[in-house]
Amino acid sequence: MAVSQVYVLHGVQTPNVFYGQITQHANSSGVDQMLQYSAGYPVPLYRGVRGAKPIVTFTTTQLATLIGECGIYGVDQSGGNVDLYYRLATDRGSRASPTATVHYRFRMQNAFMFWRRIQANNQGEATAEVTIYGLFDGTNPPVVPAGSTALAGTPTAAESFGLGPIVINGSVYSGFQSASLDLGVELIERSDQSDPWMSFCGIKQLNPIVTASGLNPAAWTTLGVLGSNLTSFILYLRKRNLDCAGDAAYVADGTSQHIAVSSSKGMIMPQQSSGGGNTELITGIWAGLVSPDGTSDPLSVSAAATIASPAA
Repeated sequence: MAVSQVYVLHGVQTPNVFYGQITQHANSSGVDQMLQYSAGYPVPLYRGVRGAKPIVTFTTTQLATLIGECGIYGVDQSGGNVDLYYRLATDRGSRASPTATVHYRFRMQNAFMFWRRIQANNQGEATAEVTIYGLFDGTNPPVVPAGSTALAGTPTAAESFGLGPIVINGSVYSGFQSASLDLGVELIERSDQSDPWMSFCGIKQLNPIVTASGLNPAAWTTLGVLGSNLTSFILYLRKRNLDCAGDAAYVADGTSQHIAVSSSKGMIMPQQSSGGGNTELITGIWAGLVSPDGTSDPLSVSAAATIASPAA
């Protein structure tokens, strides 16, 4: 038999925005199977399903869009549909028309969407890891697959960010080559009355951790072996100019289009320095962020920041 249908990822359409800048994704049924054996019998005699947690995960470079939609605690998407689209590839061609009803869609009517981690490298492209949970509303399945559909959402590629300055307690540390922010998301996930679907999902707690590595070992002397109190922290992600507009690789530092991850309290310490005989010494730092009081967030993430000169 010959191959007749091949699909490629088109993107994720939420009630508010379309995510087309996706570098990788996974669409999982999350089925938890159960087996039963009879005593002394070597093979199973019964198979069933304990439950299922339909989950879509993807990595995106649309950081400003993501931050604007999700904040740090995620977003309730039950006000509309969240659709994952696959586009039909054509044999001896390219792609089927987006308006043709030949594509594939996975629809979640009651979804919770959040991001777990942002990472960036020097001269690389910053990315975020995103998770979408489909939830049961008591009546409708949390995810409904459908073939023979038209596509929604227009492909775009207008956002790109690279690693910018890192400011620790008011001082800029030079030479950083990579950095990441992990929110440390833990969830409350519950179902009811042995329903196969999860019907409640929310943030249980966050444990935000920033790690970075660079060429400057000064953290050992400035922060100390046991670490130091963190009173001011800013991680900048510098926005690139679309198509190198104005013969400039990046948007001007004074333009409010960069991303800033900020915190005013926590603990920071050097982690490790390592290198070979003729390779550069790399020093890593670790910062654990905490809330300054019982009503404030441990960090803020802005997609409309300027980068001060010097950054502070």
